[in-house]
Amino acid sequence: MISKINIGLITFIFVMLILISYFPNTQPFSPFNNGWNGISSLYKNSSGLITSSSMLNFNGVLVIVNPEKMPTNKDIQNLNNFLKNGNEIIIFGDGNLVNGLIKLLGGNIITNNEIVYDDIFNYKSNIFPLALTNNKEKLVLFYTSYLNNGTPIANTSFFSYIKNGSNLIYGPFTVSSEEYINKGKIIVISDPYFILNYVFNLGNNQKFFFNLTNGEKYYIATFLQNETPYLFLKIQINNLSKFISQLYMQIILLSTFFIASIFVYSLKEEAKVNNSYNINKIMKEHPDWDKNLINEILEEKNNESK
Repeated sequence: MISKINIGLITFIFVMLILISYFPNTQPFSPFNNGWNGISSLYKNSSGLITSSSMLNFNGVLVIVNPEKMPTNKDIQNLNNFLKNGNEIIIFGDGNLVNGLIKLLGGNIITNNEIVYDDIFNYKSNIFPLALTNNKEKLVLFYTSYLNNGTPIANTSFFSYIKNGSNLIYGPFTVSSEEYINKGKIIVISDPYFILNYVFNLGNNQKFFFNLTNGEKYYIATFLQNETPYLFLKIQINNLSKFISQLYMQIILLSTFFIASIFVYSLKEEAKVNNSYNINKIMKEHPDWDKNLINEILEEKNNESK
């Protein structure tokens, strides 16, 4: 009885983990969201996720996407050390949280909350203004704001504008800037939606991003996101699958399974021997009893005790 419950529970947990790993996460800006508002396109070419700032012990690029909470003092210390080691941080987003983060990192770039429109130089609609990089790459933006300070990398056209009450203020507006801090560098893109799957695959957006990384490996930070239980499980399952995919772990697991199988088989064989001995003993004392019925009773008793 107990063994059947254990097997059922293990099976249920296994099936649930399979379902969680199979079905995509629908949380916006989630690396496991394959929909238009996920960042799976960015994630699939990354070197992994950084779920804690204590993991910033690599050389390369850290991508921070639309932060939803302020970093802790320990986070700031780890991020500053990451920059001091000559690494790069790319930040996608705008608003007070992004400005606060940049300031804590020692930067001067400021994002503005005004939306930039372009009625002429756009992709299908004025809420999709186009921008040109210093390398003449054409970028597609979506509901982007603009930046002050830093060294401009990409700007909207002269036809772009922001609304100031009933007045229009025309551009161009800077939508991407860079700034050197200590031995490292931060790059800010004022469009938080730039790396969503739908927008990321438009124009030269992907090419622009990979040029920013200079061919270095990049990781995506999740420790500044509000983590739902579902996203937490997805991350843990993802980490577990990567761990298991290593050759030495596969060898260990197969060896463990083989040894466990032998152990279970030996237990079953021992139980058969014990049953046979008990049945023979009982039949000697009660030769008129049904041997098959006694065997069934003993087997049921063994199953209940497991």
